[in-house]
Amino acid sequence: MTMRFAFAALLLAAAACAHAQDANPPAPASASAAQVSGVPAATPLDQATKDNTATLDTITVTAQRPEEIDLYKFKNPIDPKTTPFSKDYHEPPSMQEIGENGGIIPYAVGYLLNKASDAARKIPGYKVNQPRHPHPPPLTDEQLLRATTLQQQQDGTQQPPANP
Repeated sequence: MTMRFAFAALLLAAAACAHAQDANPPAPASASAAQVSGVPAATPLDQATKDNTATLDTITVTAQRPEEIDLYKFKNPIDPKTTPFSKDYHEPPSMQEIGENGGIIPYAVGYLLNKASDAARKIPGYKVNQPRHPHPPPLTDEQLLRATTLQQQQDGTQQPPANP
């Protein structure tokens, strides 16, 4: 408590000193009214120099416009967006992105749905609707021709395959 009181008294004293320094000094008794108001009185020498002062014409300075710099002239060979962490870590959206995409409510609903689906996957016996088996690659023309001939031989029909 005493430390706060000492600090407050020190600030008050510093403010009083600063205010006293800003105050105008007292004017001497022989000073004219123009000098007391802060505006110096005009002397006859000032009047004479005003009459002999030459006025110059207005000068307009024009400079060449700087050449525009094309920031997209060269493509950066390094893509800063792809990192080893980008597949697992997704940065949360900024407030601007939230505002541009409909506000906080769609983000909150999506977040809750993701959490609910994560919890549902942990239920014993839960199976994903679509199996995750890779499909074989499509056949080349030679493989397709061979497969058609073998199929026809197994069926017992010997029709020549149509050339695509």
